Amino acid sequence: MKILTDSGRNKHGQRLVRVECACGNIFEAIYNNIKRARTKTCGHCGKPNPQPAPAVTTPPTAAAPVSVEVNPHERGTVAWLKWEIATKTATAIDLEKEAREFEAIVREKGIQPSEHGTEPPDRLWIRAQNMANKLWQQIAKLSNELAKAETAVKKDVRSQAEINRDKILALQG
Repeated sequence: MKILTDSGRNKHGQRLVRVECACGNIFEAIYNNIKRARTKTCGHCGKPNPQPAPAVTTPPTAAAPVSVEVNPHERGTVAWLKWEIATKTATAIDLEKEAREFEAIVREKGIQPSEHGTEPPDRLWIRAQNMANKLWQQIAKLSNELAKAETAVKKDVRSQAEINRDKILALQG
């Protein structure tokens, strides 16, 4: 699967991308589902695409190809936590930049009525800021988990009988 371009956002504010499936079909998918490997194919592999991709609700922000990295580490490990913190931090910074751009538009033009099928910059500004704030909260939680994981004591896997035996031997010896 190959991501071709950004396709704006859906009505829930989720980032959409145009994707080319391994079978050659081109379709739109939610970026986070691609990134987390929840969407792996177009669902029509081997069959022609029955309908065109749905219309974009907001104009695309960038036309350059986007690369998607899936966390290669086992969930919950120190490496996984560090990778998640790094990717969420980068995304939060991008969202804050996007929010500042929308804010500049609102300051320049004021609150404008939206055209049919699009959202006005003030709503996009608020959405981007809220999403960035949520990411910062997630990053704080992940940072706490990382601190606990890095300082965690290795769990004793011996049975209680083995532990008691070792204690008795230590007291006798």
